Amino acid sequence: MNPTVAGIYTHKGENVVDENGENVRITDRPLMDFTEWSELVATLKSDRQVRRATPSRSMLGGVAVCKNCGGRMSSNKKIKSSGRVHHYYSCNNVNMGTCPYPSRIRREHLDQAVDQFVNVTLGPLPVMERVKNSISQAKIELAESEATLDRLETDYRAGRYKSDVQIERYWTQHESQSVKVERLRNEIKSAEAAPTWRETGRTYTEEWAAKDDEQKRVFLQRHGITVTVGIAEDESRRVTCKMPELAEIAEETGLQIPEGYLWKEPVSEYSFPARVTSVRK
Repeated sequence: MNPTVAGIYTHKGENVVDENGENVRITDRPLMDFTEWSELVATLKSDRQVRRATPSRSMLGGVAVCKNCGGRMSSNKKIKSSGRVHHYYSCNNVNMGTCPYPSRIRREHLDQAVDQFVNVTLGPLPVMERVKNSISQAKIELAESEATLDRLETDYRAGRYKSDVQIERYWTQHESQSVKVERLRNEIKSAEAAPTWRETGRTYTEEWAAKDDEQKRVFLQRHGITVTVGIAEDESRRVTCKMPELAEIAEETGLQIPEGYLWKEPVSEYSFPARVTSVRK
């Protein structure tokens, strides 16, 4: 569960990121690839109840991108004079002075936009899981049996079986290995023809709702969903959520479209006011 397994530098339990919001690496040869490690952690967490002493890190930190400079955005907070705390996503390049117009948006607004995008575009679709089979082991056994048959036949042609007992044993072994080879070939053929994916009985809406922020971040990255934040002339915040065409992600994620389902354009735009006024009661 420790990010250092994936070669990521941590400090006081948090990943250290650079000015672009990318994780700082401690080695070019980690024990596990970061994507593989993230998916493993998400799987482990999904199998148990999530308990946290403090809230999880932001959902879109390092995922959201500033439209004006292309830099990553991170979550930060601002404490008002009244003591109220507001959380924002801000362009990481604001401190570097390299972004001409750094994007900034309230965290609840951006999270809300992405929640809606996922639920509308993927929500009704069934979550698929890859079907695991034992083809690899069957192929190993098949190779061993075929090698045994080759050895038996080579010895037979070389005249190494001379007595009636030896010849009888040869045919017994040959028949046994031949039956095994035929059985294994049929098993492999059936396994290769079997569906690669099967339905879990859950929809993406249910899957998304059950995830915490870290798992949602991994989900977005795995499905190639991009989130871009810009500022319009009227100072409103413009959010664009986009995902690849289904054909590009179906093979990797097992995404399937039920018959009759109308696929919506996988690009959505949202607009939020620059300031939110509140009325005291």
